[in-house]
Amino acid sequence: MAKQKIERKVAVIFATDVVSYSKHMEADESETIHNLRECEALLTSLFELYDGRLFNTGGDSFLAEFPSAVSAVECAVEFQKRISERNLSEETSVKLKFRIGINSGDVVKEKDNLLGDGVNIAARLEALAQTGGISISKVIYDFIKGKTSYEFHDLGIQKIKQNEFHAYDLILDPSQKRKLDGNNSNISKKKNLAIVAVFAITIVGILVFFGVNSFKPTSKPPTQSTAVADKPSVLIMPFENQTGIDENNYLNSGITENLVSTLSKSELLFIPSSHTGKFVAKNNLTDAQVRADYGIKYVLRGYVQGSSSRLRISAQMTDTASSEVIWSEIFEFSKEKDIFDIQDEISVGILNKLNVDINSASIGRLDDFTEPEAFKKYVFARSEFYKFTSEGHQAAIKLLDEAAKIEPTNRLIKRFYGYWYWGRPLFSKSENPEQDNVKALQIALEIEDYALAGYAELALGRLEDACKRPMEMADSGMLDYDVFNLAAAGRIQHRCGDLKNALINYGKSIELGPHYSSWVKRGYANILAEFGRHEEAIDFIRRYVDSDFVNSGDRKGLSTVLVYSLLKTNQVREAKERFAEFTDSDNPITAAQVNRIVSGSNKKSDFGDAVISALREVGLKD
Repeated sequence: MAKQKIERKVAVIFATDVVSYSKHMEADESETIHNLRECEALLTSLFELYDGRLFNTGGDSFLAEFPSAVSAVECAVEFQKRISERNLSEETSVKLKFRIGINSGDVVKEKDNLLGDGVNIAARLEALAQTGGISISKVIYDFIKGKTSYEFHDLGIQKIKQNEFHAYDLILDPSQKRKLDGNNSNISKKKNLAIVAVFAITIVGILVFFGVNSFKPTSKPPTQSTAVADKPSVLIMPFENQTGIDENNYLNSGITENLVSTLSKSELLFIPSSHTGKFVAKNNLTDAQVRADYGIKYVLRGYVQGSSSRLRISAQMTDTASSEVIWSEIFEFSKEKDIFDIQDEISVGILNKLNVDINSASIGRLDDFTEPEAFKKYVFARSEFYKFTSEGHQAAIKLLDEAAKIEPTNRLIKRFYGYWYWGRPLFSKSENPEQDNVKALQIALEIEDYALAGYAELALGRLEDACKRPMEMADSGMLDYDVFNLAAAGRIQHRCGDLKNALINYGKSIELGPHYSSWVKRGYANILAEFGRHEEAIDFIRRYVDSDFVNSGDRKGLSTVLVYSLLKTNQVREAKERFAEFTDSDNPITAAQVNRIVSGSNKKSDFGDAVISALREVGLKD
C-alpha cells in the first residue's frame, strides 16, 4: 500500500493559554468557565479581524495560524490590551490572564490540525512568555521589525529539550524587561535525564546575576550591599495542577516538597518550609510583602499542565525587590516514564546551579562528573562535612564512598578524600593525626591541589612549605575568581603571618562570595582589628554577627573582636552589652579562649595579649 502524502507548509503559529487556570477553577468553577467563554469569544473575534484560523483548543489553551507575522503580532497585542481593560472592570468576576507565543516554521497539516516543530516552538514561546505578555521567535522578529512600532527585548538563545530557538519579548510595559539564562542543555546530555532536571538546573542559576555583578579586588571591607538574609533565599511556592485532572495533584505536592527538602540539606541556601509557601499562596501575598515579612530574595512558582499521559512544567522566578520575572522555562515529560526520576533529577540540577552561585570552581559542577548520581552524593557529602560536627564528618565519608563507587577516578572525589583525612583530627576522630595529614598531603600533591597541600602542611607543622602554597595557587590560576581557593590562600597567609595578603584574599573571597563560610569573615575581622582599622571592623562585623547563618564558634569570634574594637573606639557601653551577650557565669569565656580565637598566626603576635588586656575592662576572667 502506497504511503499517504504528507502535506507540509510554512505557517505563522499563535499559541496562548490561561495563567493559573486550575486555581481559578478551584475558587469558583462556574464563574471561571463563564469568564473563559467570554475571553474565548473575544479571541475568536480578533482571529476573524486579523485573518487568523483557530485550529486547536485544549479548553484553556488556543492555537491559531495566520497568513502573516504582522497580523499575528497585532492580534496578540490587541488581545492582551483588551484583556487588561477587561480585568480593570469591576464587573469582571474572574480576571483571567493569558500568555502568548508566536512562531513561524514548517508544519504538517493533518485534516484541520497543524503539527510539527513550528507548532511546538510556538507553544514553548507561550510558556516562556510572562503573564500578560507576548514572546516571539527571531523568525517573527525579523519579519516584523521596521513594520511595527513595538519595542522588543532580546532574550537570546533558549534551549528546551530538542528545541533551540532565539526568543524576544514584545514589551507592552517597561516592567516586562527581564533576564533569562538560555543554556539549559547540559543535563539533557547526561544519560537522557528527566526534563525536570534541566528545570532544576536553572532554578538557582538566577542568583548568578546578582552575586557577581562586579569584582574589584580590594583590601577594604567589601562594599556589596547587605543581603536580606545571609544566604541566598528562595521561596518555593506550591506548584499548581492546571491539567484539570485531580489525580495529578500528587505531582504538585511531590515536586514542591522535594524541592524544599532537598535544597534544605545544603548549608549554602536558605529555604523556608513548604508551610510558608502555602501560607503565602492562601493569603495571596505580593512579592513585596514576601520580601518585607520574610526577607526572601526570590520566589519560584510552577505549574503542571498537559493531558493524562503527556505533561509539562512551566516555571518562573521573580525577584521580590522588583517583582521582575528574571527567569522562566517550560519542560515536558511523560508521567508514566519520568515521574519516579523527577525527585532525584531536580535536586541534581538545583545543586549544580547552587555551586555556580557561590562562584567556586573548586567545589565542582555537574559537568565535572560522568554520572549525575555521583555528583549529587558528592554535593551532599560536602554539606555534611561543612557542618563541622563529628556526625556530619561520618555522614560525609559514607556519601563520599558511595560517590567513589560510581566514579572511582573522579578528581573532585579524590580531592574530597584528602579533605576528609585532613579533617579527621579536627573532629577528634583520628587515631593517628600525623598519618591522616600525610595521606591528605599525598592526595593533594597527586592532584596538584595547593590549597589542600597548604592545609595539611600547616597541620604537620611544615610552616615553611605551607607558606609557599599561596604563591603556587596564584601561579596556577587557582585564585582566579574562586571563593574557596581565595579563602584558603587567606587562611594559610594568616597563619604564616602575611597579614596584608591574607586580608586581600579574604576580602576578595567575601566580595565574590558574600554567602560563603563564616570563618572567612572572622579571619577578615581579626586582621582589620589587628591593623587598628577599628571602625571598619565594627561596620563589617555588625553586618554579619547576628545572622542566623553564622555558626556559634564564628559568632563568638566575631563578637570578641567587635567588643575589642568598640573598646578601642571608646564605645564602652555597647562593648559591655555585647560582651554580656556571649558570656555569663554559666558560659564564661576565658583569656585562653580569647587568645585562641584571635590568634590566627603561627608566628609570634602581640594581638592576642592586646585583646585580652582590653576585654578585662568588661569582665574577662582568666
